[in-house]
Amino acid sequence: MPTVACVTRTAAVLQTAARVPLSATKSAAYHDDMERRRLESMAWWLVAVVGCHEPADASDDGESSPSSSAGASTEGSSQGDSGSTGSGDGSSGASTADTELPSPYSDGTTGSSDMPSIGADDVTAAIVAGLDAFVTADPQGVLDAYDDLAVFEPGCPEFAQEADMGTLNVLVWQTEGCTTSAGLTVRGSGRIERRLGYVDGDRVIDGAQLSSQGGTFRLETDDGRYFELAGYIDFTRATNPDGSDGALAVTGDVSADPVTAAGSPILSGDVRLQGYLYAYMGTGYRGLGGSGSVTGDVLGNALALSFDQALVVDLPCAAEPLGTFGVRDDVGFWHDVVFDAGTYDDQGGVAWNEGACDGCGAYLAGGVASGDACVDSAALAQLIAWEGMPW
Repeated sequence: MPTVACVTRTAAVLQTAARVPLSATKSAAYHDDMERRRLESMAWWLVAVVGCHEPADASDDGESSPSSSAGASTEGSSQGDSGSTGSGDGSSGASTADTELPSPYSDGTTGSSDMPSIGADDVTAAIVAGLDAFVTADPQGVLDAYDDLAVFEPGCPEFAQEADMGTLNVLVWQTEGCTTSAGLTVRGSGRIERRLGYVDGDRVIDGAQLSSQGGTFRLETDDGRYFELAGYIDFTRATNPDGSDGALAVTGDVSADPVTAAGSPILSGDVRLQGYLYAYMGTGYRGLGGSGSVTGDVLGNALALSFDQALVVDLPCAAEPLGTFGVRDDVGFWHDVVFDAGTYDDQGGVAWNEGACDGCGAYLAGGVASGDACVDSAALAQLIAWEGMPW
């Protein structure tokens, strides 16, 4: 059963799903639906995958090991049954004995640790690396890898229906299992939507969505190459009178053999992305934002990153991102950083406080207020140094 703090964190994600403040992206309405589904998936991920669970080694007096929850507080505090513990000024309140928090975990060989294994510098490095994993994801490479294997023929798959509207092409297919004359085995169902100069209001959109239709599909050749998807990948690149914008949504799992996986970091297994990011640029401004999660070697000394309503801009605050970030270390502690140079309003806009734009955010290590964590502003700037759109 999830802990109270874990449920609080998950509830915060679901509340964000209800708001979906994406107005700055000028995205079509279907992106709102994708973001809601993605956040609901992220709520499940926090409970079932990341490790939000009841402490297995809690002592008889009800004391649990310290951890933290990015969604539980954006004020540098964590709440238990008897009130708050910790505060943004670094002071500590009531004992954690009365507070249910996710415990550190053990891999069964070394036992659990009482201390976090990483510090503020590792945490901020993981934040930048995780956002960069989205920027460099190359979803077009995923689509190319799929196209390379998905050479179908009449009767395999048994059901295939295509709608070609010129600037929008959609193919839906389904099979219980078949093999083509060239030796391609196909299982499951899929949908591929290609946007080729599709016009939506004042936006002209290119991009694609590849989906497994709520299940899993697998393409496999007789020489061992394969492509498997359980979820969807959607990316757009658009121009409008004010400039350009783009978006990337990833949910579920996608994998491929080493040869096929060379097309995109998403396929390699070295990084797993879940979330929705958007990018925009115009004359004299650009930005990158969204919510999501990352696991994999790209995070350095960290195991996982989750972030909510992140935003990186060049103006008016290039020194730090906006948003709440949670990084999990290899002994199970959450490290939370809240950057506060701006706040979102009810319409999804941002009110910036340039006086607070110092590159640092309030830092909690294992649920304990631990001063500030400061990001490398030069590394942050590289996240929005792309030409055109990142995807």
